[in-house]
Amino acid sequence: FDKKKDSAVLFMGATNVPWQLDPAVLRPGRFDDKVYIPLPDLPARRKLLELYLSKRPLDKSVNLDDVARILEGYSGADIKYVCDRSGGIRFREAVASGKPEDITIDVIERVIQTAPKSVTPDMIKRFEKWALVSTNS
Repeated sequence: FDKKKDSAVLFMGATNVPWQLDPAVLRPGRFDDKVYIPLPDLPARRKLLELYLSKRPLDKSVNLDDVARILEGYSGADIKYVCDRSGGIRFREAVASGKPEDITIDVIERVIQTAPKSVTPDMIKRFEKWALVSTNS
């Protein structure tokens, strides 16, 4: 907050439970704008897969567009978990066998089957209701 310098500061906050914020935080002059960020859409899920799998040994037959479609309703953190877990499985298998193993669609699908979505439809409705109320106030 150096008043002598000509630089602005923007404060941002994030929460998964905006309805539990202290009302004092939401008074004018504090956090004035509220923005609801929904779950990632198809292009965002595809990009997340690219980012999280870019430095991992991915089998050439894995179609990230197909995986992104399968992951509809998953959060960014859920998608990261699927990628990390898939990589971890292949790493452990490679250590055990002594041979490098690429991440295949079978491994990814196995992980998805054991990784439930962390955001339920009821939670989404609650976020959307909050977003509607908070932008109209």
